[in-house]
Parts: sequence; C-alpha cells; structure tokens
Amino acid sequence: MPRLNPDSLGTVLVDETDPTNIYVGKSATGALTSSAVWRIQLISITGPLVVIKFANGSPEFNSIWDNRTSLTYS
Repeated sequence: MPRLNPDSLGTVLVDETDPTNIYVGKSATGALTSSAVWRIQLISITGPLVVIKFANGSPEFNSIWDNRTSLTYS
C-alpha cells in the first residue's frame, strides 16, 4: 500500500459565513490567500437542491481566495 505524503494534501479552506453559499478553496500547502493559486468552488444550497460551481468556470488553480465572494462562478 503506498504511503500518503501529508504535504501533498495541500490546504483546504472553507467559508461558511452564509449557510446557503459555501466557499471551498484548495491549494498547495503554505499558499498565500492573496495569490492566484487556488481552486475555489461555490456550493449553493436552495432547499433540497445543491449546486457546485467553480470560480471563473475553471477547475484550475488560478483564483485568489481573498476575492472569493466577488468572483464569477459557473
């Protein structure tokens, strides 16, 4: 069984300030929240419907966590 390197897991941040719009950001361990190195998802919850979208419509690690509430999601 391969060993899991904890450093490869990276950093995960979750912003649940608004329970109907939850932001999840993933990046390399030690990444600055002001750097464009984050994959950010918006999880929108409306009743039983849950929709997950990516910042700027991209699953790439190219968004800034600090800007999560002002980004466009699709």
